[in-house]
Amino acid sequence: MIEKQQLIEKHAARLGAPNVKAKWVNLSGGAQTDALLSGGVDVVNIGVGNLLLLWDRTRGGIKGVVATSALLLALISREPKIKTLKDFGSGDKIAVRPSRSRHGRSCSR
Repeated sequence: MIEKQQLIEKHAARLGAPNVKAKWVNLSGGAQTDALLSGGVDVVNIGVGNLLLLWDRTRGGIKGVVATSALLLALISREPKIKTLKDFGSGDKIAVRPSRSRHGRSCSR
């Protein structure tokens, strides 16, 4: 919908940047992560697992905009003190399963 209705271009023009042209490419989850980290794309559509990896690699420099998955997620911990994400400290780690998505969409300008 965003691509077909050219919403990025329309909103950019409304905000004073009339020459923005979005380029849409198909990339796998791992390639999207690499492209975003290298500055090759500005926006990616990835799952929660890759979003957490990006957030960790950039020390919070990458922010998630919206969840694209309707799957339930569960927090499982061997540490009795951890009941919610707020219980994690700087020395704790979160493991996630690799993304099973074969293709994703990325956008660069």
